This record gives sequence, C-alpha cells and structure tokens, in this order.
Amino acid sequence: MDEDLANLNISDDDEEIIEGQSINEKEDEEYELCLIGKVLTESVVHSPSMIRTLAEAWHPVSGISITDLGEKRSLFRFYHEIDIKRVLRGTLWFFNRHLVLLHRLEKGEQPLQVPLISTKFWVQIHNLLGGFKSEGMAPQLGDFSEKFIEYDVGLITKGIKKLRVRVKLDVRRPLKIKKRIAIGQNKTIYAMFKYEKLFLFCYLCGRLGHGEGFCPAEDCKWLKEDRSVSKSILEGQLKGKSFAEGQLGGTEELPISVNQNNNRGQERI
Repeated sequence: MDEDLANLNISDDDEEIIEGQSINEKEDEEYELCLIGKVLTESVVHSPSMIRTLAEAWHPVSGISITDLGEKRSLFRFYHEIDIKRVLRGTLWFFNRHLVLLHRLEKGEQPLQVPLISTKFWVQIHNLLGGFKSEGMAPQLGDFSEKFIEYDVGLITKGIKKLRVRVKLDVRRPLKIKKRIAIGQNKTIYAMFKYEKLFLFCYLCGRLGHGEGFCPAEDCKWLKEDRSVSKSILEGQLKGKSFAEGQLGGTEELPISVNQNNNRGQERI
C-alpha cells in the first residue's frame, strides 16, 4: 500500500486555479473611499461635536461612517465616489474656525501614518500689469505660493484685473504674501497674495493654526514686515455662510454612523 502511494502521480491539469488576496490588498479595498482628517490646532478638540458638524455640513447622499482613531485623527468612510469628491472639491472646511486637514487615502497608506501637513487654498493675486494676468503666469505665481493646482479661467476671460489660482499649501510654512517681478532692466512690481477663507492665522510667524496670543515664535521675518502688507492677505476672504452653517445644503436626516475606538462605544447620528 505504501509503495502504491509512493508511485502515485497526481496531475494538476484539471485543478481549478484559486486566486488569493493578500492582507495588504484587502486593506487597500477597505480604504478605497476614505478620508483621514484632523483639526489644525494644539487645543483639545471635542471629537463628537466635530464629527457631527462635519457630517451635517458634508451631507453625503449615500451615508458616511466616522471613526475616532485617537491622536486627533478621524477616519471618514464614504459609500459613493460622488460624495467623497464633493467633499474634496468643497475644501476648505472648518470646525470652530480651525482648519480641518483632509487627505484621501491611497493604495498602501495607513491612516495613522500618512502625514497631514497640507491643504488647498484659493489665492487671489493682485497688483499685476496687463501682460501678467494671463494663463501662462498663473502656474508660475501659483508654484511660488506653494504648489499650483488650477486657475480660475473665468476671471481671465472676463478681463478682471487679478488672477485667482488654487494651490496646495504646507501648513508648517509661513504664508507667502508678495512676489517681486522684474519688468525689463529698470522696473519692478510686487504681486500681492490674498488668501480666501483665511480664518485663524498668526501675524507674527505667518503660519496657520494659531493666533498671535499662542505663537511659539519669538523672532521671525514676519515681525519685520510692514503690518499693513501682512494684514492685506485677509482682504481676499469670501463672504457667506460660516462652516458651522454648512456649505452643501439640505435638511433631511443623514444616513451616518459614528464609531469611536478605545471602547468608547458607538454613536448613531
């Protein structure tokens, strides 16, 4: 019997091929429609209030699940591509005037490890001569502010005397307020940057996330700038509803679930 088994030849020609899935692939699928976010502040954030405020403002049609991960981070799980794109397109978002940093999780990224250090701003660029209010100048001036994303075509075609560009900013760095532009050999102008929806901001160090009363910087270049120039960056703020009032509209009840880790229980909104 043992000899018969030893000589037994098993052919795999008719075997069905089984496709396996690694743990990493399952995690990538799990985070496919997820945002990771935190509030840009050193103060204590009341997580349930923040979660409710964001959920009501975003108003996702297909619902949303929100998990408190600790370390001031929350995981926002959407159930339709339209909802997550609408939230990202609507940035900036705020909670109690504090900026909310959001990042869409990509393949291989972990919620507690991905850096939350950037956000997208619309920036108005003023004091430009006619030839500099063009499509070609928009990327150059946008990249100077940080990283150019897009520009408002409507302002250029309507002949309005300013550029409006969307840029990606590193919140750890001071905001840029002006850019010197040489015209020929003897003339220089300064393009002035005005940031839309700029709320909590420090005039001392030029950074987002805190005011002058909580600035850790004792001395920096911003202190030497003309204060009238520094304050001009606020002139680009857009008027309208505050974040707490919501920006996406709608009043019907939302299909939202809220999860809180560390045995804090679950809350249904």
